[in-house]
Amino acid sequence: GVSYNPLADSWKLSGDTKVNYMIVARRPAE
Repeated sequence: GVSYNPLADSWKLSGDTKVNYMIVARRPAE
């Protein structure tokens, strides 16, 4: 999968497809 590192402000490929930080980093527009 793809994971995002907010501290380093960078994206990296992750071998663990179970974890997808893109979902965590995405906030509702409400």
